[in-house]
Amino acid sequence: MGFTPDGFPLVGKSSMADGLYIIGGYPAGMGLICYTAKLLSEMITGKEMEIDLDPFDPDRFDNLNIELPERYNYAILEDYLGRL
Repeated sequence: MGFTPDGFPLVGKSSMADGLYIIGGYPAGMGLICYTAKLLSEMITGKEMEIDLDPFDPDRFDNLNIELPERYNYAILEDYLGRL
């Protein structure tokens, strides 16, 4: 199970590598993976798709700058758990 900043999965062709297609980032598990795989196979083979996959484009976060903390402070977690 994964997540994306907007909560939508990643479905479609990626610009990271030639011929790379991605299905992932489902916030609530993979209950729709079979249907999504069908849509992606239609995209790859050039068939008409039932829905537009543009909102799920894997490249939609190319310009997003995410800054992660250098290290998680476990003292905060230890303090919190000690209060339970």
